[in-house]
Amino acid sequence: MTLQSLRDIPIPINEPAMAFNRSLISLILAALSLSISAQAPDEPWPGQSLVYDTAVSTGPVGGCLTASSNADGAPVIISGCFDGEASVSNTWVATNGTGIGTLQIFGDKCLDVTNGVDADGTPLQISTCVAGDAGQQWISAGQVGGTPHIVWAGQNKCVTVPNGDATAGTVLQITECDATFNSIDQNWGIAIQH
Repeated sequence: MTLQSLRDIPIPINEPAMAFNRSLISLILAALSLSISAQAPDEPWPGQSLVYDTAVSTGPVGGCLTASSNADGAPVIISGCFDGEASVSNTWVATNGTGIGTLQIFGDKCLDVTNGVDADGTPLQISTCVAGDAGQQWISAGQVGGTPHIVWAGQNKCVTVPNGDATAGTVLQITECDATFNSIDQNWGIAIQH
């Protein structure tokens, strides 16, 4: 049998099955398109690496949410953003995108409210991530009132630059989220790292 003769053999086609498969593929592609378009392009996806920069600016660069070291209890501070270039100490991973989840750094540390104290002015630190720890649950830069905030889940407390002091080394803290969400001390930009 030659190649030419193989081409001449009729192949039975199940038209209803083909139509069903085309419809199924179209439906799957439409669902994927909707799920992709539901996420705003400037919002973090689960597992993406992020740099948070404060809206408070002191000098030409401003400052970023930074772990002062890779040790339990290390303060979370403001430090230079390195002209947009991320460093290991200011690259965070939002485990659940803009939903409730942890903000991880160094692979096993999480943004943490010191001793889980919900009083205004409580300093922020990093500590080893513990599943379900309420002091480590955040809404990552949720668009609240049109401005991005980092909100302690369930507490109405926001990551705050105390007194608007974005000097390098300033320890960040939690304070009650501004009801109008216009407090520049609580506004954070997001740079998604690729």
